Amino acid sequence: MSYLERGKPELAEQAWQVARQTDTRHIEAIYNYGLYEWRAARLFVDRAATARSQTITQWWPTWSQSAC
Repeated sequence: MSYLERGKPELAEQAWQVARQTDTRHIEAIYNYGLYEWRAARLFVDRAATARSQTITQWWPTWSQSAC
């Protein structure tokens, strides 16, 4: 998100991709990248969006428990 705040969306996208490749359950990267795509009108309710949502839902209990 800091890359976006500094006006460097390309670097932000690269960072999200690296985070998601490193950890396919990286909740923040999935959420922030999805939100970025939606705000940029690149994300529509489709299979990709549904898959991201299911990933977050599937791993949220595990992530929230480990974050405590």
